[in-house]
Amino acid sequence: MANQISAVLLALFPIELYFFLTKKLTLSKILTIMSSILAIIMLGTRVASYGWILAIVMVLVEYIYFVILKKEKIEYKKIIILTVIGLIFSLILPYSPVNNRTYANDLDSSIQDKIKKS
Repeated sequence: MANQISAVLLALFPIELYFFLTKKLTLSKILTIMSSILAIIMLGTRVASYGWILAIVMVLVEYIYFVILKKEKIEYKKIIILTVIGLIFSLILPYSPVNNRTYANDLDSSIQDKIKKS
């Protein structure tokens, strides 16, 4: 069930990023991006927990490419805000449920190995 939810959240996340980069900058859009990333991280699946980073990088690269291609002005403020948000949530990632789950799985397998040996 969590994998399906993470797939939906991760599929919608680049669309949110697109609207963040192309429309007028408001506080509600910044909070929407932040709450989406937090929801993705707290879901605890590996695909979602690491996929949002790839989504941010890919959308930023595509945004810069198409702005240069169309010869428009790059809005550095939005790029900096998105980069700072990404860095902040990257610092939270080591404490996310996905890492706790990995530690629990390693602990469980070591306990099972000890039971098999005895």
